[in-house]
Amino acid sequence: MATIIMVNKIVDKGLLKRIYQEVKHMLDILEIAREDGMEQGWQKGRLEGRLEGRLEGTFKGKAESKFEMARGFKQDGIDLAIISKHSGLSIEKIKEL
Repeated sequence: MATIIMVNKIVDKGLLKRIYQEVKHMLDILEIAREDGMEQGWQKGRLEGRLEGRLEGTFKGKAESKFEMARGFKQDGIDLAIISKHSGLSIEKIKEL
């Protein structure tokens, strides 16, 4: 900020206004990126929680049910590593489903 204030002595007011608008735009972009990252994190956490809840729920301990749920999550596009983590099935086995 001190640099911009010092530049005011050398650069005309119109250029300073344009610089200010660019900086303001960059800050808007950073805010949008932060919000997007939060949304992606929320969605991933929701999917992981859903998977974990289903696996620990009524189907817990039933190998056949784990395969059925893993197959369904795979069809829903959930990351294979996440399915593997919560189902105990190997990624290779999930790929075969």
